[in-house]
Amino acid sequence: MSFDTETLYALLPAIYRIRDAEQGESLKALFAVLAEQVAVAEENLAQLYDDQFIETCAEWVIPYIGDLIGYRGLYDIKLASKGTADALSVARRAEVANTIGFRRRKGTVSMLEELARSTTHWSAHVVEFFQLLATTQYMKHLRPNNLHSPDLRKWEPLERLNSAFDSVAHSVDVRHIASGRGRYNIPNIGIFLWRLHAYALTNSPAVQFPADPRRYLFSPLGNNTPLFSRAQSKDEMSPLATPTDVPMPISRRVLDAYLDSYYGIDPKSLLLYVDGKPVLPDLQQPTQKISDLIEVCNLSDLTDASNTVIGWAHIPQDKIAIDPVLGRIAFPPSKDAPTDVYVTFHYGFSADMGGGDYDRSSTFTPKLQPIAEVPTLNASIDDALKTLNGEGVVQIMDSQRHVGPASINAK
Repeated sequence: MSFDTETLYALLPAIYRIRDAEQGESLKALFAVLAEQVAVAEENLAQLYDDQFIETCAEWVIPYIGDLIGYRGLYDIKLASKGTADALSVARRAEVANTIGFRRRKGTVSMLEELARSTTHWSAHVVEFFQLLATTQYMKHLRPNNLHSPDLRKWEPLERLNSAFDSVAHSVDVRHIASGRGRYNIPNIGIFLWRLHAYALTNSPAVQFPADPRRYLFSPLGNNTPLFSRAQSKDEMSPLATPTDVPMPISRRVLDAYLDSYYGIDPKSLLLYVDGKPVLPDLQQPTQKISDLIEVCNLSDLTDASNTVIGWAHIPQDKIAIDPVLGRIAFPPSKDAPTDVYVTFHYGFSADMGGGDYDRSSTFTPKLQPIAEVPTLNASIDDALKTLNGEGVVQIMDSQRHVGPASINAK
């Protein structure tokens, strides 16, 4: 129940309210002052209730709740009071909230992986290196997948050799793991972190290769760029991360083998749009697959005897070719050249900088007014600047390429 001025005033007997109205409502003015103080007390009581829970408590309460359960932070608590550690504060709140759950699962790789993600805000994968040791196996505990010599007929274990997802057995490494060199030993555990994030470019126009309407580049800058897999969010108690869960460059062999996992409509990692339509299997043909339309190729430069680049290698005759390592697209010569090619893909970068699909609402301030949107309300940047008349912000609402003015006159 909220005790505002009218509520408190209505508690008085009617005779007092009548006489107060006759004398200028000075008593009602007094109740207005009392109502303000009651509101302050109500707000304080509500905050005291919220402060009992880590999810809703004030920032200054976090270390006190953490102290009750014996939580020790990774950083000095004073850093959060300097006003430059919002992300650190969020991470610390998550750590305190998950401390009890972490301790119940203490020593498990799933807990270590979740802890690494919550403290660094990077994708993580934990490996128990003793599982990859080449040892003489105990006959009552056989590990049929732990072979001393790798099977050279299987490409995937060799593709991921010495990576976070290595599955090949290794001989023991006696060097200390703290030196950064020793890995494969009984007591060693590795925590792999991906510092680069996968940033999306949605429905972005592909760059046509000069003087060739059948060759395109994913990058809007017109350069070779590796395509990254989109990192999938991991929940509490979820299985260990897999290669499709972390933001890492996509190799040709991996994309070719798992094309259905990487290519397609969101939340997949990449998609092509040709002449306004997504390149996807026809629903009228149930047997058609993505691999019937797209082929993963090595589209490296093709050179002649004088080492002059004369084209791209390995362009198929009847399918669209994609090279995820170089970020290249080639259309088959047996079909008509496309008019418009748009792409949705992910690139690797370390921070939220520049344009992109990530949320930037926290950087907006009320002073950023007025806002002229392009192309929803204004056809071009020039039109938006004319609308603002030298004061305001131009907000681009899509992933198209827009030609800006030669100069901007701002107040």
